[in-house]
Amino acid sequence: MSKIHIFCDNARYYRNKSVQAYIENSKVKLHFLPPYSPNLNPIERLWKWMKERVMYNRPIGAPVTDF
Repeated sequence: MSKIHIFCDNARYYRNKSVQAYIENSKVKLHFLPPYSPNLNPIERLWKWMKERVMYNRPIGAPVTDF
């Protein structure tokens, strides 16, 4: 019997007693991420990329203007 591996954050509903009881008898295996793990969270990579594009996308020496 192969397992289904699910990587999840630390939301409370994953740690609910009824969810844990169900998972014990199923082929689902939960893996919890550390509390704050920007390297493992894909959206953090997107925000870093967006920040670099927005903040540093101007010529050197150009004046900073308000948007």
